[in-house]
Amino acid sequence: PIYVTPLVITDTNGLGLENASGLAVDTHDRIFISDAGHHRIVICTPDGSYLTSFGTEGDQAGQLKRPCGLDIKIDGTVIVTDPGNKRIQFFGLIPDEAHPE
Repeated sequence: PIYVTPLVITDTNGLGLENASGLAVDTHDRIFISDAGHHRIVICTPDGSYLTSFGTEGDQAGQLKRPCGLDIKIDGTVIVTDPGNKRIQFFGLIPDEAHPE
């Protein structure tokens, strides 16, 4: 068997992931995780260190309701399935300060 050490990812307030359901990696090796339980996308480093997150619960543009799958285009656009709102959302470039040098 192969054993993997799990990562525990928490934000600066100690809030962890609840029902992580999607994952994508961008060209800066940042890991984007759909955190459906907290209606957000979490961004972390390959070692699991929290960088930032975006999204809040709601049905307005930029808000999410149980985000699920995600993908990142080569230009950095983050595509998020938002099944709670029955839509797909596109988020612009994530600022450079959100990736490790």
